[in-house]
Amino acid sequence: MKRCGGLLKKSLAMILWAMFFSVNVWAADYYVAVGGNNANDGSVSAPWQTITYALVQAQKGDIIHASAGAYSSIING
Repeated sequence: MKRCGGLLKKSLAMILWAMFFSVNVWAADYYVAVGGNNANDGSVSAPWQTITYALVQAQKGDIIHASAGAYSSIING
C-alpha cells in the first residue's frame, strides 16, 4: 500500500510539473511599431504596423510588444 502511494505522489508531481512548464512553451513574442507593416512577420526586425492586426494574429499566451508611438487603431474589447 505504501508503495502505491509513493507511485501516486510521483505521478501527480510529474503531471503538475508538465502542466506548469508546458503553459508557455509555444507562446510567441510579436512586435508592433508605427513604421511597421502588417505584411511583415511580427518579429522584432519586421514588426507589424497596427495593434489590432497583432491582436487578431496572437494566440492565448502570446506577448505583443508595442514600441513607443501614436497608434490610430480602434480596439473594441
